[in-house]
Amino acid sequence: MRNFIADGKNSSESIDRYNRNCIFYDTNKKVFTPYTNNNTILDPERLATKIPDVKVLMLETPRFTTSKKDFVPYSSLRCIHAPGGKYFKSRGKEDNWLFQNGYHAGQGTTSDKYGNAGRNLDFLFMCDGIHNPSDKIKPDNGFIPGYQSSLILGYGTED
Repeated sequence: MRNFIADGKNSSESIDRYNRNCIFYDTNKKVFTPYTNNNTILDPERLATKIPDVKVLMLETPRFTTSKKDFVPYSSLRCIHAPGGKYFKSRGKEDNWLFQNGYHAGQGTTSDKYGNAGRNLDFLFMCDGIHNPSDKIKPDNGFIPGYQSSLILGYGTED
């Protein structure tokens, strides 16, 4: 609780701040904690509620791209925009969505040097199973006939 104890007026306020600001979840202890270890995961839904003026994007992919020419298929992209923003109001299902069966690739020659830290990405989720979604994807570098993208609006907002 480190800074939460020093900054709070009393122990109740310190504990409330600690619980309010926790965005990591310890899978073994089944509790939220701001400290990371081998069993801790970032909870994107909780993060979105902490910063409701920001869209949280989550990429799920079998592997991360290695260059701007490396289009990785079977990628999904989810957006969470929690209600309660002061500057950017959530539009509900239009701001909470899931694209499935797309491609992602690193963009720009200099961003390849940054690895996970600061890469620009291209996301392609307009696959209809017939047409190539981009002239950048060729049959020899990832085009999959019959591969179709889908969009689910309002994903995760049912409850």
